[in-house]
Amino acid sequence: MGLFPDEVRAIYLARQQALDALEAQGAVQVQDLHALDRLGRFMVADTLWSICDTEAREALLHDDHHSVRSAARIEVLQSLG
Repeated sequence: MGLFPDEVRAIYLARQQALDALEAQGAVQVQDLHALDRLGRFMVADTLWSICDTEAREALLHDDHHSVRSAARIEVLQSLG
């Protein structure tokens, strides 16, 4: 697989920087999700669920995209079990 074009690489880098910043602040609030694209919100649900506040968790559980909702539901089930 070849290299990504510069524009795509910049999008991936910006997303990762935003996720790293959320992780570094130690908390995710619902307003933090507004700046993220679908993949960013998926990654929050998948990897940063434990630092999401109640409103952010509810937003992820009711996201427009099924992949985000599914990742959030998996986290809920894993926390129960």
